[in-house]
Amino acid sequence: MRTDHAQKDTTRREIIMTHDISRRHFLKAAAAGALGVAALGLSGCGAAAPAESTANPAPIPDAWDLETDVLIIGGGGTGVAAAVEAAESGARTLVIEKTSIMGGSTIMSGGMMMAAGTHWQQELADCGDDTAEDLYQYYMGCYGEVADPELVKDMAYSSADEIAWAEDCGIQYVTCFAVKDVPGYSQYIKPRIHLPGDGTTGTAGIPGLGWLHVNPIWARAEAAGAEIKLNCPAAGLIVDGNGAVIGAEADDNGTRIMIKANRGVVLATSGFDHNEEMAKALSSSQYVALTSANGSLVGSAVGNTGDGIRMGMAVGAGLAGIGGALNVSLNGNIGRDPTSNLGGPTTGITVNKYGQRFVNEWTQYGYYMRACFSQDGHICYTVTDQNAVDREGGLAMGFSTDDLSAEVASGAVIKADTIAELAQAAGIDAQGLQQTLDTWNADAANGVDQAFGKTEGCNPIETGPFYAARVLTYNLGSLGGLKINLDAQVCRFDGTPIERLFAGGLCTGGWCGTFYPGSGTAVMSTVHWGRKAGRNAAAQQSWS
Repeated sequence: MRTDHAQKDTTRREIIMTHDISRRHFLKAAAAGALGVAALGLSGCGAAAPAESTANPAPIPDAWDLETDVLIIGGGGTGVAAAVEAAESGARTLVIEKTSIMGGSTIMSGGMMMAAGTHWQQELADCGDDTAEDLYQYYMGCYGEVADPELVKDMAYSSADEIAWAEDCGIQYVTCFAVKDVPGYSQYIKPRIHLPGDGTTGTAGIPGLGWLHVNPIWARAEAAGAEIKLNCPAAGLIVDGNGAVIGAEADDNGTRIMIKANRGVVLATSGFDHNEEMAKALSSSQYVALTSANGSLVGSAVGNTGDGIRMGMAVGAGLAGIGGALNVSLNGNIGRDPTSNLGGPTTGITVNKYGQRFVNEWTQYGYYMRACFSQDGHICYTVTDQNAVDREGGLAMGFSTDDLSAEVASGAVIKADTIAELAQAAGIDAQGLQQTLDTWNADAANGVDQAFGKTEGCNPIETGPFYAARVLTYNLGSLGGLKINLDAQVCRFDGTPIERLFAGGLCTGGWCGTFYPGSGTAVMSTVHWGRKAGRNAAAQQSWS
């Protein structure tokens, strides 16, 4: 079998969805089972069972349409990494991808990976003292109790090896840079974000460079014998009488097929980014990003609808790390040096609807956006003055324009001669905003932000006209998913593994918390857990 795969076309971004697992699956509750693990999912499918079946896992079908050793569901960053390891282990390897092109959200990303202790850090950022332990401590400071320390440490301590593996695939890096400050964890921050390049792109236009990461990895997988079927979404897993996963049902360009997986199945389907029902149940911040009317966008691959999570839950899988989202601010550093890493606004301040500051605006974007989301009604505004606009043009409010005239005309930015008028137009408490500005201006005059320790853009806001803009979310996907162990085995809530079922990347949880710690973490997860999943699936003895 030989099938086409995505061309190395840096401009091709459209993903065509060809199949949608029925919304009814998500609404059907389990008839029984601890914690109701099937309440969000699909049931196991047998040869005669339709995709929307809620029957118990069916017996092995009488006939299979396709046979492979390792079946990988999802052709994004996790899927291609898993394919390399499975194929190079000598296993027949088949990837099925629901859309018409491969790469998923990874190919739409910057292709960056966060890692500690690499030669690239020394060569590109003069950083020779970074350690995996510092990366682990940084991650745990961001994640808190939601994360599994063993999974977090495993990924952090393997990060340099994953960079070396990517380099072996042919990926080169042109820049290493650091996240912005996360209060309380500054001592653990180093230039760890590895940005790929091809000798011509440099650091310009980070979004969309993901092909520099995906294509070399898939080329290696294909050279090892891995194959891919596009427009072939999975409809459900197939299990034997003992609960082991032995294959999957899929829709191959409109034809239902049963695929036999002799050694194992890898779920590599990313998160529930575009599934409103799952988001409402599992992540309020993802749900708001999907449904709010304030201009929020979801910029991940449209095929990310939680398929793998639901299929895993249908055969008994637990969940881990649920509740977060990968959010950045459209009012941040769009149009600035990409290595500024999309924090909050450089100039001005961010206030809630009561006119109160609540965060150091010049912090890591995940931290900043979590603070914004925590405000009443999720309503926040950036506020600045004419001096800032004169200095920076539209960038003072996060717009890559020479001035803000177009944004004011469209209503994206509010402009007023006085603070009281600005507050009234924006719906901000005028007295609260004035008190906040009085404190801010006094601190700015002394060069010290006594409330939150901001060190960049500490300029008074006192020269009218004044400007305000609603903080808008640009969402790059959900966080949290299937529970896995150190071998990338999908586990039940009690930690026992489901035989022959593996998973990695953003359809899994436990290695990440409820706010995203910085660029390159997600892609690193696709490589680290994808490789483990593919390698360990291939290591299983054939069941037939």
